Amino acid sequence: MKKLCMIIPLILVLCFIVSCQNQEAMAELEEMKAQAEVEEQNKEVIEI
Repeated sequence: MKKLCMIIPLILVLCFIVSCQNQEAMAELEEMKAQAEVEEQNKEVIEI
């Protein structure tokens, strides 16, 4: 029983850590997409 009481909080902490990392990665991906879009718009302006 003691082992179970030690394992459950550990699992919860690991799940929390993994979920936070995914949010950070998604935010970074969105930022990179926005930057790429701005760069494409800049290229179009220069070509005109």
